[in-house]
Amino acid sequence: MISLVKIKDELQRRKKETALKNYAPHLKQFAFHTALPFIRWITGGNRSGKTESATVETIIRSTGEIPTGYMDQKYIRKCEQLGIGHPDKSLAEVYSKPINLPSDNWIVTADFPNARDVVIPMFRKYIPPGYIKRWWQTDKIWEIKNGSRVSIKSCDSGVRKFFGPKKDNVQFDEEPANGIYDECYTRVADSEGQLYGAMTPMFGITWTKEEFLNKMGIDPDIFCINFDIDDNPYLSDESRARLKKKFTGVEADIRLHGTYTSRTGLVYGPSYWDDLIHLIDPFVIPKHWLMIGILDPGLATTGYLLAAVSPENKKYLVGEHYGRDLT
Repeated sequence: MISLVKIKDELQRRKKETALKNYAPHLKQFAFHTALPFIRWITGGNRSGKTESATVETIIRSTGEIPTGYMDQKYIRKCEQLGIGHPDKSLAEVYSKPINLPSDNWIVTADFPNARDVVIPMFRKYIPPGYIKRWWQTDKIWEIKNGSRVSIKSCDSGVRKFFGPKKDNVQFDEEPANGIYDECYTRVADSEGQLYGAMTPMFGITWTKEEFLNKMGIDPDIFCINFDIDDNPYLSDESRARLKKKFTGVEADIRLHGTYTSRTGLVYGPSYWDDLIHLIDPFVIPKHWLMIGILDPGLATTGYLLAAVSPENKKYLVGEHYGRDLT
């Protein structure tokens, strides 16, 4: 009699073997994979499937294996809105971009902890078993048996680490510095490869909006698409509701809907202050407590706060000054 443990192990093995083959992109993932421009960019909310799409694309372009899973049928009627043809076919049947093998590829991440926690597990989830010849842990490089290479690069290592010979494909996971993007563009521009990325616009309205979103439909080399959390049919209703409960207003626009939004206005609104909590009776500040001065030298107005910090790390605002035309 086969034990439940062995059955579970066998199911996990089969799931791993068929992960890429059965990858079933949602509507906007399908649009991303089949778009033809040299540059493809996703702005998306958390849990919208953006990192999954970009990572699967790198696996396609380093192995030559294209998923044969079909798009969820409930999205077929919406395909015309995005100009997606053949929605009843698998990705493998309509993927028409040239793939030159072996290929030399970069995955550019914000930092190595992000690569460790997000990109590397995603890559390992979808890379077909037996395709990896070797994983160089120190250099963060996968050698593929067909001769391709996939290297993890970190933005926090600085722009100089991105100098060098041409690359076939570059994937960005989250927004890079403009200078690093330019170097990667240079590495790929004279190859027949692709430049693509996926990001949540956490830093507000930055250079990427002008470079990608604003040029969509104007520059034939650029394709930009937004992934909303509601575009992901594989996210449970419970998880979706929990995230929507947590994030509202501007944070929801950015984290859930992946839209470029400027974080302006009051940082601490009226709801952050409660007289019953934040006002206490005066007391003598012990001389050994740490005192911190906080200065905001605005162009029109200047603010100053004096704070006392107790040995238990509690902060007390004990002085303030506000003035105009002092700078």
